[in-house]
Amino acid sequence: MKCKDEYTFFRTVCFAATVLALIYAVNLLQNPTLLTSDTVIGIRQDVGKEQFILLVATVFLATKKHIFSPKVQLILLGLIGGIFALQFSRTAYGTLAIIALVLFIQAGKLTVSLVKKIGLILFAVVIFWNILPNNLTTDFMMRIMRSLTEVSADETFKTLQDIQSNWRGYENYIVMKEVFEEGNFLNTLMGYGFGKKASLFGYVVNLGGNDFSNISTFHNTRIAS
Repeated sequence: MKCKDEYTFFRTVCFAATVLALIYAVNLLQNPTLLTSDTVIGIRQDVGKEQFILLVATVFLATKKHIFSPKVQLILLGLIGGIFALQFSRTAYGTLAIIALVLFIQAGKLTVSLVKKIGLILFAVVIFWNILPNNLTTDFMMRIMRSLTEVSADETFKTLQDIQSNWRGYENYIVMKEVFEEGNFLNTLMGYGFGKKASLFGYVVNLGGNDFSNISTFHNTRIAS
């Protein structure tokens, strides 16, 4: 692609992310008490969840020069990057860390410019982390610590609390139960044709403001089929 076309693409992505970030920023201005929430769920419902266009635009604005004028680019990076941070998405944060690592390796050497960027990012993270309520940061840290174990399907899930505290593990559990234990050989090999909703075995769970007695799509975006 020609350089001009590339930067047209960069600007288009950044414009789209700016619109989305402004919508979430207005939501926060209308309800600033969201920032005093005890859990990240309340914020994510109004600030968005895993909006990856914000991640992509943040990376573009931080790594590509001359998309906009320096002042405009810095303002957009602050707006979009700030809203991206308030999503409190472990998946998005992990993706950003991987991208940063790849860019660091590609750089090949530790330049003064790279050191300044890393220092600025770390400074912004520290400031951002310290202005948030302790309950909110504690809740998010607990989620990060739970990330390594929450996909385990070894639990018995005898109570609704067990399910809600380890939802991804429960998703694995019901798939293993319905596909591998209760399904026949063809189900195990080929699935269930056009699809099959996974039952929650009588439980009703509220996710994202909606009640579910069964699920059709899992957190890894695979259909329960």
